Amino acid sequence: MFFSRKARKAAAGALQVADAALERFRLGAPAVDLGPARRVFERGRTQFRRRRYAAATESAKQAEDLAGLLHETHDSSANAISRLRLERDRMVSMGIGTEMVDSLIDRATASMHSFVEHGGDGRFPAYERAGRSAREGLEVARERVRNFADASSAIRDADRTLREFRDSNTYVTPEPLDSILAPATAALDEARDALSAGEYVRARERALQVVATLQALRQEQARASEALDRTDAAVRRVRAEGGPTEEIEITLGDARASLARGNPSEAIRLASNAAHRIEEMQKAQRSLFLHLRSVQAAVAEAEQWGFNVQSAREAIGDARDLLHTGRYDDARDRLEHARVIAEGVRERHRTVAARIADLRGPISILKKKGGPAVTDADALFARAEGFFDEGAYDDCAGTLDALDGLLERAGVRSQGAPDPRMGADLRATDVR
Repeated sequence: MFFSRKARKAAAGALQVADAALERFRLGAPAVDLGPARRVFERGRTQFRRRRYAAATESAKQAEDLAGLLHETHDSSANAISRLRLERDRMVSMGIGTEMVDSLIDRATASMHSFVEHGGDGRFPAYERAGRSAREGLEVARERVRNFADASSAIRDADRTLREFRDSNTYVTPEPLDSILAPATAALDEARDALSAGEYVRARERALQVVATLQALRQEQARASEALDRTDAAVRRVRAEGGPTEEIEITLGDARASLARGNPSEAIRLASNAAHRIEEMQKAQRSLFLHLRSVQAAVAEAEQWGFNVQSAREAIGDARDLLHTGRYDDARDRLEHARVIAEGVRERHRTVAARIADLRGPISILKKKGGPAVTDADALFARAEGFFDEGAYDDCAGTLDALDGLLERAGVRSQGAPDPRMGADLRATDVR
């Protein structure tokens, strides 16, 4: 009996506290539907009348907790809807479409006045569902605002880049420039249209594409200009050294024209071709200048030995003239001709000197025999020695051939008969 009275008193107290809480929530937030909490509370009162005091105490606590939950859920969802409405107003002020946000606002608002089944109660306020819709709307709104801001910023950057490209252009003439920039201008217009249509991701992508295209074009133009400047400097150096650069300068002119027409890739190609030709020309020049110095040293050495290499000097002069006109193959041939002369003159000198020495004996024999041939032999021998002293080895050799014939006819055998293999190479040197 004692425990029953105690349980009854506890249940009565719990119901009184719950009733006070429900009244307080009703007065503080009249918009909150406390129906589920009230029904649980009434169930507790029924249980109390039926002397189920423990169950009544539990129901009273559940009613109080449920009222607090309903109040909290209602406030949270209502606040979320309010924030969503403010975000919508901001979107409108920015010119952002609000169709999806409006749909979620309507859904959240409707859910605040609708019911769901919860814990066996079929008329439980759908505040939580309303909150989810409102929070989803906030996410959508913030993403739309963020995408709009990103797209707008990208479009401003693209517009500024396009204007700066046009204003700072120093490569392309005005008429082709409009044609070159037409795709970028069209892409920028597409970005603006996409922004107006609410396609913010696509608008940003098109705007970024405009910036990337213009930056790539500017970099390619800069590379073309640098290639032209480098090649032009190389051409000036080669021209200063006397190299023939007319055709290469024509190619450079074509490259500049390509750049002015807005075709930097073609300008780079032509400039690269010109640079390659200049490089080949410089290599050929360096090789020929080294060859020239080598041949000059050989000729100077031959002159120091007292040999007559005038024809080699003339060949070097011809090579210089050919070098300055760009006829490198012909210049190389003339230098080789001079080298052969310089290196062959000593051997020729020794060969001809040996023939002269060999003919002295037969001439002495002829003089002992006597006869009219002696005078002619002395004259030919003196002439040959004169040619030899002058370095006219071909003339000397021809005179010695005549002297050999004379001695043969006089019946005197020449010990210095010319070697048929000798002289073909040396006569080709044109040593006089």
